[in-house]
Amino acid sequence: MCDSFSKRTLGQRTPKAVASGGPGPISDSESGRQAKRACSVARSRQLDLVAVAALIICLIAFRSRSFFTPFSDPTVGLYQSIGQSWLRGHLPYTTTWEYRPPGFFAMWALAIWMVGAALALNVLAVLALGATALALAKIAITLDPRESRATGWWAAGFFVLLSPVNDAIAGAAELQLSAFLAWSIYFALQRTGRTRNVLLSGLLAGFALQCKLTAIPPIVVPLLLLLVGTSQPLESAGLFLAGVAAPIAIEVLVYLRAHQLAVLWNANIGTTLRYKSPASEFSRNRVLVLRQLWTLAPQIELAFLGLSRRANRSQLASIGWLAAVFVSIVAAGEFYERQFVLLTAPVALLAALGFVRLLRLLEGRRAVQKSVAIVVVLLTFALHDYHETQQGAMFAWHRLVLRESSWQLDQTGEVAAELRTLNAGSSSLYLIEQSPYLYDLLGVASPTVYAYSDYLLDPRLSTGAGIDGKAELARILATRPRFIVLSNLEDFRYAPDRVALIKDALASSYTVVYRSTRFTIYRRSK
Repeated sequence: MCDSFSKRTLGQRTPKAVASGGPGPISDSESGRQAKRACSVARSRQLDLVAVAALIICLIAFRSRSFFTPFSDPTVGLYQSIGQSWLRGHLPYTTTWEYRPPGFFAMWALAIWMVGAALALNVLAVLALGATALALAKIAITLDPRESRATGWWAAGFFVLLSPVNDAIAGAAELQLSAFLAWSIYFALQRTGRTRNVLLSGLLAGFALQCKLTAIPPIVVPLLLLLVGTSQPLESAGLFLAGVAAPIAIEVLVYLRAHQLAVLWNANIGTTLRYKSPASEFSRNRVLVLRQLWTLAPQIELAFLGLSRRANRSQLASIGWLAAVFVSIVAAGEFYERQFVLLTAPVALLAALGFVRLLRLLEGRRAVQKSVAIVVVLLTFALHDYHETQQGAMFAWHRLVLRESSWQLDQTGEVAAELRTLNAGSSSLYLIEQSPYLYDLLGVASPTVYAYSDYLLDPRLSTGAGIDGKAELARILATRPRFIVLSNLEDFRYAPDRVALIKDALASSYTVVYRSTRFTIYRRSK
C-alpha cells in the first residue's frame, strides 16, 4: 500500500506549485519523504486500532466471570439495590442505607435504567477501566521526554494487565474513582484552553469525590498541578473548586427539595466524622499491605527505573498521585484488597516510563528488547493466577456452548431459586450476609433500612452509621420474619453478643428447610 502511494506521488505537483503556476513535478526525494510520512501516519493509526482492540478484549476477558455472576457480591448487590430503589423514586439512604455520596448511586441508577441490573456492573466497570487506560495513555505521552506513543500504550497495557488485581473484578467504587481522577489529572496537565481545562479538571475531581470521600487526598494532586507554574493561582484554584463543588451543590438541592438534607448529611459527613480507624490498624495489617504491594512488584521496580533526576511536571504528578493514594488508604484504615486498586494507575504510569527507558538502553538489540518485554509480561501474569478469567472461560463453555443455564449458580442465584420454591416472595424475609439485591429479585421489602447486614453485625460499622446495631438487630428478630437466610457468622467472632442474638432466635423459633455449603435457609416454626 505504501509502495503504491509512493509511486502515485512521484511526478505530482505540489499544491503551492499548482496555485502559483510554478515549477512542475516535485522531486523524487521530496515525494519519498511525503510517502514515508503518510505511511508512518497510516501505520500509527493501524497500531492504535490494534492496541485499542487488544485492550478491550483483555478487559472483557479478565472480567468474563462477572458477566455470568452479576449478583454474587453483597457489596455490589447493595449498590444495585440502591440504584433500583432510586429509579422507583426513593433517594439513597431513605429506604436502603450506605455511606457513599449520592452521585455514585446516580451512576448505578443510570446504568440500570439503560442496560438493566444484570449488565450494569460490567458496563460501569469496563467503561471505567477503559477510560482510565485511555487517560493513562495520554498522560504517559507527556510523561515521556520524547513524547513517545509507545510509552502511552505501555502505560495503558500495564494498567489493563493489572486490572483484575486486588479484587478489582467486583464493582468497587475505586474503579470509577480512578477513571475520574486520571482524567482530572490529564486536564490539569494541559497548557492550552486553560479556563475550560481547569473547570473540567475540577468537575472530574468532584465526580471522583462522589465515588468515595477518601478521594480527598488524591484530588489535591490536580489542584496543585494547576497552581504550580501559573501566573493566576487564585483564579485557577477558584475555577477548580467551582468544578468540585458543582456535583455537591446539585445533590444538596435535590435533598433539600425532598426535605431529606439531614439524611444526606448523616450518611456522608456524619459517618466520616464518626468513623474512626484504630491507630494500630496499619501496623496490624502490614503483612497484608506488603502482599498487595507484592502483586504490583514488576511494575513498581520499573517505576523506580523510570524516575529521573530532572523529573518533569507529569512525572511529579504521577509520583504525587501515588503518594496521595497511599495516604488515603492508610488514613481510611481499611486494608481490604479493593482499596489498593487505586495504586494501579499511577504505578502503571511510572512503570511504562521505566520500561520504555530500559528498552531505549537496549536500542539496536531487538532480540533482547523482545525478551525483556516478554519477561515483564510473564512476571506480571506469574504474580496473579487470573482465576476469575479461567472461571469465566468455564462459565462460557457450560452456559453458552453446552447450554447449561444453571451451571454453578452464584450464591445469590442459588438463594433466589430456593426461596422461590418455598414461595418466599409473599412472606417476610431477613437476609444475613447475603446480597441486598435479593430483596429486589424476590419483590420482598427489607425489614430494615440497613439491608447490608454488616452495618448491624460489625460494631465499628454500626458506630460509623450512627446506630445501635445490636438494638436494630434485636428489633428485626423480634418481628419474627418468616424466613431467615444465613451465611457464615464466623467473620463476626469479635461481636459475640450479636451472633448470640441470631443463634438464640434460630434455635427457639426456626427450623432448617435448606442447607448448602454456602448458606442455610431457616423458616419460622412457631
